[in-house]
Amino acid sequence: MSHEENIKKDHFKLIFTINENLIHIMLAEIIKYKSILNSIGDLIANSPFKMEYIIRETEIPPSTFYRKMKNATFTPDEIMKIAKILRPEEVYLFELKESIKDAKEDYKAGRVTTHKDVIEEIKKDFFLS
Repeated sequence: MSHEENIKKDHFKLIFTINENLIHIMLAEIIKYKSILNSIGDLIANSPFKMEYIIRETEIPPSTFYRKMKNATFTPDEIMKIAKILRPEEVYLFELKESIKDAKEDYKAGRVTTHKDVIEEIKKDFFLS
């Protein structure tokens, strides 16, 4: 086997291993999500909030809400709405940490705006210049 063929073979093995690892990570996340869906009824029942309040705040029609809870079919966005109702401080802290992490990545990648540019944009937006 030639050197070039060995490189191609090794490259294929590496890509296959990476894809296999990603599939394992994805499956683990799906299993966690299904666990959350299956336990959402208990989380709501053990919360200090009445079901009517949670339904109203999520803006999901009551019959749809109960069906989704029974069948464990809430979307990720709906679960996030419920989490914000049940644990607002924890969700806020999580979102803040994610925002800080994203900002650090933006800074490292050079996706930044100078203070001067921000002030100029504000002036344009409010017709101050």
